[in-house]
Amino acid sequence: MQNGVGVGETAGYRAAMLEGANLIWEERWDAATTALRRALSARPADPFAERQLRLALSRRSAGSRPADPDPEASSGAERARVHPPLTTAHAVDPGTTRAIGRTASTHIAELATLPRHLVPRIVEGMREIEREQAQGKLAGAFDSAFTLLQQAPDFLPLHILIAELYMDSGQWDAVREKLDAVEAAYAARSPDRVRAAA
Repeated sequence: MQNGVGVGETAGYRAAMLEGANLIWEERWDAATTALRRALSARPADPFAERQLRLALSRRSAGSRPADPDPEASSGAERARVHPPLTTAHAVDPGTTRAIGRTASTHIAELATLPRHLVPRIVEGMREIEREQAQGKLAGAFDSAFTLLQQAPDFLPLHILIAELYMDSGQWDAVREKLDAVEAAYAARSPDRVRAAA
């Protein structure tokens, strides 16, 4: 178990998120929606997956592209395997989310791996990044993120937050590279678990 999530579920989440990011980049909204719903079934109420799903759904309903060229990805059989996301009652306690921020609250176990003196700086720094991101101040959010990254370069949730910033700014190649790097880092930390989940 890692962060209260089984290794197989974590691998399924990562694979679905990477697939969803790739499909968003390719503007294949129906298939991206399907992949992101799989990610949410593996990790219910995940804020990053929920936001990406909202993006894919809004682009799909806006008609950015008439139809998904991959009929298998949007077939009825595929939709039948996708479970709707669970309610937010299964998410991290909302009080905790407000207190330490959206991203940090979903990675509490990883916060525990940081040196104790860094935890308050990382939590407050990530909250500031999330505030700037919510206000659309992406340049400031990137500056804050890269400054914080110098203090904790191995803290992978910060890298995931940076991937979100790249996504918000439309830098799809950077999103893919960052998520690939995060996936490789998680695999390097626990190669036996990743192999067992595959």
